[in-house]
Amino acid sequence: MDQHVTDPTNVDDFIGGLDQWNLIAGWKVLAQEVPPEPTSTAQPAMWRYGDVRRQLLLAGELVPPQDAERRILVLGNPGLGGRPATTPTIFSDIQLVKPGEVTGTHRHTPTAIRFMIEGTGSYAMTAGEKMSQDVGDLVLGPSWGWHSHGNLGDDPAIWFDALDIPLLKMLDASFFEAYPEEHHPETRPYEDNLAAFGTAGLLPAGGRNGSYSPLLRYPWAPARRALADLDDSRADAHDDMILEYVHPGTGGPCTPTMACYLQRLRPGNASQAHRHTSSAIYVVAEGAGRTTINGESFDWEQGDTVVLPSWCWHSHENRSDSADAVLFSVTDRPVLKALGLYREEAEA
Repeated sequence: MDQHVTDPTNVDDFIGGLDQWNLIAGWKVLAQEVPPEPTSTAQPAMWRYGDVRRQLLLAGELVPPQDAERRILVLGNPGLGGRPATTPTIFSDIQLVKPGEVTGTHRHTPTAIRFMIEGTGSYAMTAGEKMSQDVGDLVLGPSWGWHSHGNLGDDPAIWFDALDIPLLKMLDASFFEAYPEEHHPETRPYEDNLAAFGTAGLLPAGGRNGSYSPLLRYPWAPARRALADLDDSRADAHDDMILEYVHPGTGGPCTPTMACYLQRLRPGNASQAHRHTSSAIYVVAEGAGRTTINGESFDWEQGDTVVLPSWCWHSHENRSDSADAVLFSVTDRPVLKALGLYREEAEA
């Protein structure tokens, strides 16, 4: 023991002196570190697409592609103190690729998902395979796969990104690498993943393995058709008509850390409130509605984005009596389930 340190004569002096040994009085902090129930610092919030789009197009005029790894606007949660994150585990953004642009190729351990919002003629390159990106498509970017994007169309290509960056940073497992050449070569047939794994009920022999879905593009048209074809008897009290984008070989989530869903709120439908330990981010694909989170209501329309923090009471409502409202969502539920920490509770 340091002979220059005087033994404390009271508890406050004792606690105040512990930091010199990198010690903390556990009984003073345990209650806040292990609360009776989750108390996320993230806040419910909404980003209106019109506002985001205007700023994104301005960025497109001011920021050339060579000055940005990706031209994105991060959906920063107002409760996270300026951290570039939308929930404590998910980073999300809205990305722009202008006509004629091609992004650089890189890879990283964070997993990415993309949901197309606007534009025709764009494409994704993933692990040497090129695939189109049409409005409403879900496109996956598996961990550590070389990937880039380009826009062959005449209009801006705009999409929603979600990545598990905050989770991997917390685990100290984030790696990044730029491709050494200007572009990655096409080494696989065009949309080979869709040809091999995109027909329901049929799989190539040996196509069941892997934690990431081998289907990298989930087209909008069949997904929307499947949602419309659901019988009313399958309605969920909290999410109305809902489908999950799954790994075609296992039936599990499309990525190990993030699950994606598409849900239809029938005309005039108002769901019952519930809460769960997973956080979620919703992108409005069709229609107009309202999501109420812990008593705060957000009226949304096509293109808007809403964030739902963990363990918040929430419900959805379709504000139209004649047209569907459709929400795409991404959630960290697979992580909670894998750790045995997923809980769900319905409002009494």
